[in-house]
Amino acid sequence: CYDCTGALVKNKVPSLALANQMWNGCVPLQLQRLTIPEKMLVAFHYPHCFVFKLFPKNGSPGDPDMLQRGLAGNVTTYTLNMPDIVHMLEGDLMPHPAQILASVMAVTFIGLGTVPKRWLSNTFHVRRVAVLEALLWLRANNAMYHNVAISEDHLKSLPVDGVPDE
Repeated sequence: CYDCTGALVKNKVPSLALANQMWNGCVPLQLQRLTIPEKMLVAFHYPHCFVFKLFPKNGSPGDPDMLQRGLAGNVTTYTLNMPDIVHMLEGDLMPHPAQILASVMAVTFIGLGTVPKRWLSNTFHVRRVAVLEALLWLRANNAMYHNVAISEDHLKSLPVDGVPDE
């Protein structure tokens, strides 16, 4: 990155280098395996809104194997559903309801027709057990999550393993 390159040119150790004790350790499996929507369901804060643009490769709109698997980002600004976001941030009840995902994520498909739901399942699926395991790990190991109450109702509203309806 620019900051690291600048420090190295000046024969200095970059401020965020591992040599400056910036290693936090290995990310536990309970957090490594979370999909983007699952991360958002257990996060206290959202630094941005995710916008996904999906393009079929080689102009083949019908074959799910032709959908791009890599993600690339750009910044797009959309009006957010602020009442839902404020409600979500109040209190320590987790996971957030799946409906909040529509306030902080947008998916745009570029191509003919509609996107079959199975195309979205790899990137956008939510697994109820993965969300629960992540919250249990965070509550046991992260001081910010010690007072989190895990809502059985919110968990039951999540798909067992699928893309949320909203």
